Amino acid sequence: MAVNQQMHEKVLRDFKKNFNDQPVVVRSPGRVNIIGEHTDYNNGFVLPAAIDKAIYVAISPRHDETIKLYSGEFEENFETSLSQLKPTDKGWPNYSGCRRSIKKE
Repeated sequence: MAVNQQMHEKVLRDFKKNFNDQPVVVRSPGRVNIIGEHTDYNNGFVLPAAIDKAIYVAISPRHDETIKLYSGEFEENFETSLSQLKPTDKGWPNYSGCRRSIKKE
């Protein structure tokens, strides 16, 4: 699947506007599993296929414990620190996979 050049440029512009830095922009295609949902890590068979949807992410390194996020879809910023990392009521900054690794206070 081809890169959506307009989306790539929007992500780059948004990042520079919000963070005043030169990012690395990556694209990950969406996929569907024809067979084998949640069986790949249990040694089962899978048959995934890429679809015409994708997510674009821009990142750059920081030299402190601050985590700064921006959602182009919601046009919102979110900021936290590594020591204060926990789910938020905003929803979009939450990564469901990290909830298991966050220590409950």
